[in-house]
Amino acid sequence: ESRGYERNEIITNLWPFRDYVIESINNVKPFDALIREHLAGDVLGAGKPEIEIGSAFLTAGPYDDVGNSDSAAAAQIRADQLDEMVRATSEAFLGVTLGCCRCHDHKFDPLKHRDYYSMASAFAGTTHGPRNVLSTQQAQEREAAIKALNEEKSRLETERGQLPKEEETKQKEIEAKIAAVVAQLAAVPNGQSWWVGNHKPAPGPFHVFVGGSPLKKGEEVFPSSFEVLKGKEGSFELPADKSEAERRMALANWITSPHNPLPPRVLANRIWHYH
Repeated sequence: ESRGYERNEIITNLWPFRDYVIESINNVKPFDALIREHLAGDVLGAGKPEIEIGSAFLTAGPYDDVGNSDSAAAAQIRADQLDEMVRATSEAFLGVTLGCCRCHDHKFDPLKHRDYYSMASAFAGTTHGPRNVLSTQQAQEREAAIKALNEEKSRLETERGQLPKEEETKQKEIEAKIAAVVAQLAAVPNGQSWWVGNHKPAPGPFHVFVGGSPLKKGEEVFPSSFEVLKGKEGSFELPADKSEAERRMALANWITSPHNPLPPRVLANRIWHYH
């Protein structure tokens, strides 16, 4: 319900994600579909707010929003934001503490330093914050309304420009009409503002951070499945120039692949834990 860290501001528009989870369970949504929507709901559900809200999972955790003008500090803050996404995803759906690999190879599991940064690259374009979410119909209605009002505004401005300067009364009438149209433009519904995060292009190359420091770039990495599972059916590796959406979608599809043994194990263990 809050952003954490020293400011710890309350997030008042994340409740649709909570409702989405409850409704998904009540509607017996398949578990693999739920995971894919958590990681790429905005890709799968473009124009469908009831699906797009799923990807709020990535930005629902704590993050440092204070900001810092120092480039080194800013890089560390951003690395910490991505760390929360990597940890939440790997622990929730794969049952592994991939966060240990931020600084070195895992000491107990066959997980590599590069595995951490391969997953982090999938989230490189994801940032925290609200975004206006519209259905396809709402977007079309908004576009049509704005187009009609802009055409009316242009017509009135042309009419005003053609009037002789001495016709002050008529000038004022047209200006009042233009002001009314501008007010109508500002009032056109812009959808609902939800805390679903924002996604922007984040092209590679991507690198391992030596010792976990974003100031010490090591070998180049690519969005891919864990090295220990490479070569297995369902595994993937993408070139760094793939789009931000393609990277997250590939990760989501790998996690939910019927050939990936980790999510079924996690779910079975969590169910048995309560019995």
